[in-house]
Amino acid sequence: LMQLIALATLTLHDLWSLPATTSGVFGTAYMSGAVLGCCFFGYCADRFGRKRLSLAIPVVYLGGSAIASVSPGVFTFLVGVFMIGFGIGGEYAALNSAVNEFIPARVRGVVDLAVNGTFWCGSALCSVVALFALNSSMVPTNLGWRVMFSLAALASIVVVIVRLKLPESPRWLLMHGRRAEAERTMCSIEMAVVKTVKAPLPDPEYTVTVKCGVEVSPMYLIRKLTGEFRHRSILTLALMVSQAVFYNGINFTFAAVMSSFYRVSQEQLGYYTLPFAVGNFLGASLLGRLFDTVGRKLMISATYSASALLLCGTGLLFLFGKLTAMTHTICLAGVFFVASAAAGSAMLTVAEVFPLEVRSMSISMFWTVGQAVGGIPSPVLMGYLVGAGARWGLLLAYAICSALMLIGAAAECLYGVDCSGQSLESIAAEVRVTERPGSGCPPGIPSFSHEKKYSKASGDLV
Repeated sequence: LMQLIALATLTLHDLWSLPATTSGVFGTAYMSGAVLGCCFFGYCADRFGRKRLSLAIPVVYLGGSAIASVSPGVFTFLVGVFMIGFGIGGEYAALNSAVNEFIPARVRGVVDLAVNGTFWCGSALCSVVALFALNSSMVPTNLGWRVMFSLAALASIVVVIVRLKLPESPRWLLMHGRRAEAERTMCSIEMAVVKTVKAPLPDPEYTVTVKCGVEVSPMYLIRKLTGEFRHRSILTLALMVSQAVFYNGINFTFAAVMSSFYRVSQEQLGYYTLPFAVGNFLGASLLGRLFDTVGRKLMISATYSASALLLCGTGLLFLFGKLTAMTHTICLAGVFFVASAAAGSAMLTVAEVFPLEVRSMSISMFWTVGQAVGGIPSPVLMGYLVGAGARWGLLLAYAICSALMLIGAAAECLYGVDCSGQSLESIAAEVRVTERPGSGCPPGIPSFSHEKKYSKASGDLV
C-alpha cells in the first residue's frame, strides 16, 4: 500500500496539477495515520487480545483503500491515505507481538524478518500491476490508479479470511488469567505438530511462573521503560528513529527521483520499482537466518553500518553523474538488500526485549516515537531536497539517512541484547527451572505450564 501511494502520486501530479513536493505531503499523511494507528491498536492488542485486533485492523485499511479509489480530489485522497496508514500502523504492533509469541526461539529471528519482509512482496506485485494499470496506452489515466487501490481493498478482504483460522496467543491468554483456553490452544497446536512429524514431542525443559491480572496503564509502561529497561529503551529508540528516516525518506521519494533526475515516465516506473522491491525482500529473507546463528548484536550493528556506507557511496556516484536510472536503482536495491534486514531487526528487537504484559504497547510506543521523530518529517524534507532539482540536495538527504543509521549501529554496540535462541521470558525476565506439572493434554503432548517468574525488580509471584 505504501508503494502504491508513492506510484499513484506521480499520476496525480499531472492529473490534479499538484506541486513537486506533493509526494512528501502524501507520505506524511500516511505516516501520521500509521503513528496514531500503531499507538491505538498497540494498546488495544495488549488489552483485548492479538486475534481480535488482527481481524479488525485489515478492515481499516480496506476502507482507506476504497476511499482513495473513488477520491474526486486531494482532500478525499488524503483521508483515504491517512486511513490506510492508520490500519498499517496497527499491523506493526499487533502482528509483531503475535509472531514473536508463536515462533520457537531457535528460528524467531529469521521468521520475524521474513514476515516483515513480505511487505516487499506486495511492493513487487504493485510494481508489476503498475506496468499495466498506470500505462495510459492500456488504461485511461484517470482510471488506472483507481483500479490499483480497488485491488488493494480486495486483497484486504483476503487477509481477513486467512486470519479467521489463527488462534489467540497462549501467552496473552495466560497473562489475562484464561488458563484453560490457553491450555486448549497449546494442545491443539501441539497435536497438529505431532500429526505432522509423526512422533511425540519432548517434555519441556523448564516451566515459568506467570503473574496474571497485571493492570497495564501508560504510567506502568513508562515506569518499566524508564526504570529497569531504560538502556533497552535507548537502544530501541535509536534503532527505530534511524530506520524510519532511512526507509520512509528514500522510499517515498524514489519515484520522484526517477522522474526528476532521469525523466522516467509513470508508464516505465514499474520497471524500476520492481528490482528495488525484490532487493528488499531477498535481503530480509536471506540474511534473516544469520540473526539466529551469528547473533543479534553483531548482525544488527553490521547491517546498520553497511547500509549507511552503501547509501553514501550511491550518493557520491550520483553527485558525480556516474549513474543512470537503472544503475541508480540497482545501487539502491543493493543498499536495501542489507537495510531491509536492519529495519526488520529494529522491530524484532523491540518485540523481544520487553516483558509480555507491555509488548504490544512497547512496540507501538517506540514505533510511534520513531515515526513521529523520523518517519513523518523525513518524506517532507527529502521531498523538498529532491524537488529542488539539485544533485547536492539528494546527496545531503542520503548523508542524513546514513548518519542516523551509524548512530543506530553505535547504540546496538553499547546496549544490544543478544536474544538469539532464548525464550522471550528469559530475555525480559528471570526464568526459574521447576518441575513440570501434570499434563491435561493427550498422551505424547507435553503440558503448557502457566508459571512464570519475573525479574527480581518486578517483585510479585503468583
